[in-house]
Amino acid sequence: YLFLERNRLIALYSKATVVVEAAWRSGALSTAAYAEKLLKNVAAVPGLINSVASSGTNELIRNSKATLVSCADDILELVNPINPNLFQATDKTAELVLAAIPKTYYISVDKIIAKSALSDLTVMGCLPRLEMLYLIQTDGIGWKKL
Repeated sequence: YLFLERNRLIALYSKATVVVEAAWRSGALSTAAYAEKLLKNVAAVPGLINSVASSGTNELIRNSKATLVSCADDILELVNPINPNLFQATDKTAELVLAAIPKTYYISVDKIIAKSALSDLTVMGCLPRLEMLYLIQTDGIGWKKL
C-alpha cells in the first residue's frame, strides 16, 4: 500500500508525469491517474505495439489520457508554464492557507481567514484546491490537515 501513497506524492509534487514504459497494470499508470486527477500534465512515450511493457503507455495515448512525447523538447514544452510567477504566487498563497489549518481539529473558514491574513475570496478559492491535493479535508463545517 505504500507504493500507492508514493505514487500519489510523486504526482502531487511533479510539474508533469511522463510515463516511459508501463505494462497493462503498473505503478506508473497509478501515478498517471493521480496526476490526471490533480489536473497535471500527463505524457507517455509510445512503444512497440506488440510489447507487453508498452501496452499501458500506448493505452494512455490511445484514450487521450496522455500527450504523446517523443523527445526531450516535447517534455520541456509540457513543464514550462506560460507565466512562472503566477504559479509561484499561487503556491505561496496555498502555503499561507495551509499553515493556518491545524491537523488535530477542524477550524472554520473565518478562523482560517483571520490566521492567514488573506482575503475571504482568496482563502475560499484555495481550500478546494488543497482538498483536491489531499492535503486537507472538511467535515462540512470546518477544515483540518490530513
